[in-house]
Amino acid sequence: MFLRRSAQFVTPALGMPNLWFYMPAAFGMGLMGLVALWRLTAVLRGRLDLLEESVA
Repeated sequence: MFLRRSAQFVTPALGMPNLWFYMPAAFGMGLMGLVALWRLTAVLRGRLDLLEESVA
């Protein structure tokens, strides 16, 4: 995995570890994966009402 290897190095301009530099992107990918999994289980269970956006 790219992030695992790049975490060992330091960002030249900022002088901070790449792990902290890429952490928001990794967190976003993980969160998006959880939402996709939640939506997939909702569709497979037939709970399409969970996927509809509420209109106020």
